[in-house]
Amino acid sequence: MNISTFTQWLLIAIIGTLIWLAVFSLSYHTFSINVPVNFTNLKSTLAVSDDDIGVDVILRAKQLIYYKIRNGNALAATVDLAHIKKIGNYSVKPKIEVNAAGVWVVGHSPEILDLKITSSFKKEVPVVVDIVGIPKVGYAVDAVKIKPQKVLIVGPQSVVSNQSAVYLTVDVNERSTSYTNTGVPRAIKANGSFYQNISTLPRNIDIDVSVIKGETFKTVGVVPQFKGNLPPGYWIKEVVFSESAITIKSSAHRLVDIGSVSTTPIDLNNKTKDFTDQVGLETLSDVQVVGSSLINVTVKIGVSEYNRQLIIAPQAVNIPPALKLTRIAPATATITVTGPPNILAELGIADIDLKVDVNTATSGITNFVIAETMFTLPVEIELLSFIPESLNFSFSKK
Repeated sequence: MNISTFTQWLLIAIIGTLIWLAVFSLSYHTFSINVPVNFTNLKSTLAVSDDDIGVDVILRAKQLIYYKIRNGNALAATVDLAHIKKIGNYSVKPKIEVNAAGVWVVGHSPEILDLKITSSFKKEVPVVVDIVGIPKVGYAVDAVKIKPQKVLIVGPQSVVSNQSAVYLTVDVNERSTSYTNTGVPRAIKANGSFYQNISTLPRNIDIDVSVIKGETFKTVGVVPQFKGNLPPGYWIKEVVFSESAITIKSSAHRLVDIGSVSTTPIDLNNKTKDFTDQVGLETLSDVQVVGSSLINVTVKIGVSEYNRQLIIAPQAVNIPPALKLTRIAPATATITVTGPPNILAELGIADIDLKVDVNTATSGITNFVIAETMFTLPVEIELLSFIPESLNFSFSKK
């Protein structure tokens, strides 16, 4: 049987298409990526009640491109809420955008989002700068200035009322020159993710980063700061950081007297059980934390029928004859003790000593870990806890 020329070309075309589809199927893969939804243009008097709203976006792309999309910012899901004028329940459709070549959006789930819109609540909070990245070798961040330094956060009252700050990421990676930019501060959860239903007024912050030549690195400890008080009968058993030491950098002269970095205040009000939070690290403008300026802290809470918290001044003993003590940092230690109520009531800071044997110290800064044996307490008084865990003693030669 003879096959016409047209039929032959048709068969060739079909076979070619099948081969192309086979190659395409082998080269491209279908993936699903969960993308948080970004809500825009909602009236400032309204707020999205729910948080952690996301959609599963189904993509078709090469394996290499998939990893770039998953670890980058090329994929976004946005919902424009400009049409919503009052509180209530709404159904909206997210818009999926991909800023990458060779990627096809197959679909997303759910296709329609159910939102609850509620009245918004406003609160003024400070903006904390979170410096990420490291400048080029031989350069350091001299200062980071932001304007404004405080913003109004807007969102559901149940969420906004618990926020004490927003965080502004400033990227200095591989920088060798000063620069200005704008950024959007975000409210951050304890796990490091952003609150989707909190916005700021103004939305953008002006950033002025000064980069200079010269840098020195130093590893220092982290010292917790607290605000508020635990309820009567509760005490701090332990403070655990996700990183017990951090690296800072600045000029060599500037780092000489820095032995530790303090956290932003950890709120103790109404805490009766262990809790974990994310706090910032407080440094001066000319001192930079290498890596993230945020750290996770776990505070373990104990309860005792009778206890007291006192702030005492540590003492250095057995100072080497050739050295002179110039500074103790931090200058105080906070201790919690327990004992009979009548003795606790009369207890004063003069009744308790914290003496640190520094006979092994050298010129400069020496860190000594505090041990329970270094405390002298009255009879019937027991030491429950103390912070910080270590002290930095600065000495100069006589």
